[in-house]
Amino acid sequence: MKRNQHIYCYPFTDVGNAYINKTIRLWQSMGYVVKACPDGLISDWRLSREHKTIVLNWYEDWMLRTKRPVWLSLSWALLLLGVFSLSSRNIIWIRHNYQSHDTQGRSIARRILVFFLTHAASSVVTHRPVADISSTIVPHPLVTHSLHVENAERDIDFLWFGMVREYKRLDMLLSEWPVEKKLLLLGESSNAALSERLLRIISQRQLKAEWQNRFIPDDELNECLRRTKFVVLAHDDKTIIVSGAFYHAIACGANVVIRQSEFGRFAANQHDYVHLVDMSVLSAAIQNLRHVPANNVLRDATAHYGDSACCAAWTEVIAARGN
Repeated sequence: MKRNQHIYCYPFTDVGNAYINKTIRLWQSMGYVVKACPDGLISDWRLSREHKTIVLNWYEDWMLRTKRPVWLSLSWALLLLGVFSLSSRNIIWIRHNYQSHDTQGRSIARRILVFFLTHAASSVVTHRPVADISSTIVPHPLVTHSLHVENAERDIDFLWFGMVREYKRLDMLLSEWPVEKKLLLLGESSNAALSERLLRIISQRQLKAEWQNRFIPDDELNECLRRTKFVVLAHDDKTIIVSGAFYHAIACGANVVIRQSEFGRFAANQHDYVHLVDMSVLSAAIQNLRHVPANNVLRDATAHYGDSACCAAWTEVIAARGN
């Protein structure tokens, strides 16, 4: 264990986020004591600032995702950020998205919070290079590893999965999807208008699309991914920096078909199992896909995003301020 070296993570394991849980396990494997932020800071108030690293995930979004008035949520977020600056010399902000997916009507408050985060953070981390963000690159971890995926029978040709939201452009995907190809959709929608629109497209185009509009437990999702040849992603450009669904898919040995976007081009340039497509010619592109075997996908994914690669990058980021 690294002597007196503590990481305080926001949010913590209580939110049940697989990315957070995996990243905390990586830090612990490196010898750090990892505690919740801000609760752990309060209990460790006597510990020197030099021994504390604070890591913030989705702070600009989740701190505003409350029922309180926006000015009160913003004031509380800024006050806490000031406390963090007094408590540690090393504040790391992991920036996950360009835009918020859950703070509609609070865009001005979010921009203000992003401004202060940019200046308060000693390091900004992203999971790929971004032209207009000055950041240190840390690989996105593989949060899931299914057992025996190399030898699994891949009987699901095409799969889309995740929470159904506007920015993921499932409506565009269905509007262009080839009518003769089966597509399995796994994910819950809380937007009635969007759900109706998707069902109407499926019906009117008579697609061979099966949509299971419900929460999919991790074990069930991983089993489906273990059987999948191609996962399909169609996110709007400039909404996400990376897609967690991408890393989940390749950790289970699936190829990924991804819409033209900054992230899509980054991933396709790195990996031969990422197939970049123009949605306007999606049908033709689907016909010409070359499937890369799962063992090749896993070998390459582990080299780029496995525990060793992630820990090496985190060691440099945390050490940059003397921790």
